[in-house]
Amino acid sequence: MSAEARFTFIPLPKKVSQTLTNKDNQENLLKWGLKNNLNVKFYNFNQEFKVYDKQDFVDSFFRDAAVRGSLNLFMVVDRVEFITVPCTQVSMRFFDKLKSEENGIVRCGYLTECMDEFLEGMLLQDNLRQMMVLEDHSAYNLYDASEKQEFIFQLFRHICIGGAYAQHDLTIEPYLDLTKNLYKELVEVEKVARTNELRVRSLVMRVVGYAQDRPLLPSEPDHPQNFMYLIIDPFKRQVAALYHKFG
Repeated sequence: MSAEARFTFIPLPKKVSQTLTNKDNQENLLKWGLKNNLNVKFYNFNQEFKVYDKQDFVDSFFRDAAVRGSLNLFMVVDRVEFITVPCTQVSMRFFDKLKSEENGIVRCGYLTECMDEFLEGMLLQDNLRQMMVLEDHSAYNLYDASEKQEFIFQLFRHICIGGAYAQHDLTIEPYLDLTKNLYKELVEVEKVARTNELRVRSLVMRVVGYAQDRPLLPSEPDHPQNFMYLIIDPFKRQVAALYHKFG
């Protein structure tokens, strides 16, 4: 990590995720095994952020005492790894392919069932979940590699798969609705001058903080449902930390 923290952070405890605290959504999160395990925390930061500041930013984030206190990190993070997650989508039309009956994921409004598969503790009991995870599924390539890297796809996949004791819905709409609302809450969009086209302003990183060469947050990051994303709005100088522990 860099010798000095270039950014300082101020937790915003009064700013909570309206999506995750909504009563109806809370019922779904409980059913899907995500309640209390899927969390969002918001922070302001003090310095101007540029794209080339990413390593300094994540180092400073995990080093900051206020951040560590808000995340209950009792060990000092000495190394942070990150990958930049593409985030360009501004419309839920991105998921239209899933709702087209010709692709075999949804039929007459319901998710199509198949033989149960278990992978790393995850129950995959319909074609929607299997096509997102299993490479030998007939619809695995319905979305290409670049589309699957998009933050909105990853967010949707996390929500669909859920926790270890998930009870899944029979239709796709509840998952799409939660994805839409959470994505809208986390990701800032702006209009391009002259064209009025929408574009994403936020930058997204998936991060892992290490202490003494062991992953601290998230722990066991090799599991696809253990994650932490930092969603940065450079204009507002605000960052959202979205994280989940599979269990």
